[in-house]
Amino acid sequence: MGAPAIVVATPVVIVRRLLVARLVGAFFLPLCMAGAIALPLFLLGVRGTAFSIGVDAGLLAGSLGLIVPWYDLRSCGLRWPRASALAWPAAFVGLRTAVWLLIVPITELRHDGALLLASLLYFVLVAATTEEVFFRGLLLRASLDLTGRILPALLISAALFGLVHVNQLLFVPIFVADGCAFGAIRIRTGSLVPAVLGHGLLNFLTATLLVGSATVSDQRALLYVALVIVVDLVMVVGCLMVRRSNLELLPQRR
Repeated sequence: MGAPAIVVATPVVIVRRLLVARLVGAFFLPLCMAGAIALPLFLLGVRGTAFSIGVDAGLLAGSLGLIVPWYDLRSCGLRWPRASALAWPAAFVGLRTAVWLLIVPITELRHDGALLLASLLYFVLVAATTEEVFFRGLLLRASLDLTGRILPALLISAALFGLVHVNQLLFVPIFVADGCAFGAIRIRTGSLVPAVLGHGLLNFLTATLLVGSATVSDQRALLYVALVIVVDLVMVVGCLMVRRSNLELLPQRR
């Protein structure tokens, strides 16, 4: 009876497994950090915006805590863009706001200056910054290292973006499409700043300034989802296909 065969993984296989492990860690470790902050806040009775800010702070700290030792900061979009790059989030917000106004009945246009300013600062500086650093900074970077190609990396990071919003089941396709659009803007401009601005401004407009009806018909909801996906796909094509995109973020590991 012969000795059992010993299978030795090739260097390529070992590297690929390490990159898969890095992507898994990049997804779960910042979420664990956010959870470690969320639990005591919850037990202390902290709710609302203060709770959200605490959770976002944990997620942002966890993301940056992995980006700094793993990657070159510029390859994760942590740099200022050219002024012309702001045209992309402006176009995105304009198209998406048009869809919102077309489909969703507006029930209130808020005029409270203090409320609007506080909401704008929260959506841009806290919520959007945290999610963009996590998803389009850390996870997109890790996905690019694993796949070596832009489109699969976009889809992976966008799918993870949809996964963490699975509590809003009807709108998961929107979150996945948004993840692709924000990722494409980040790749095209070489910076997270345009994606942060587009993300934050869109949330501010649709959640605070232009308050929509709490209930809409199924037909309107499905039409809204379909149009949003179309707009997001147009942005992806525009960012990646019109002319060669900024590819500085392709694998630059330390």
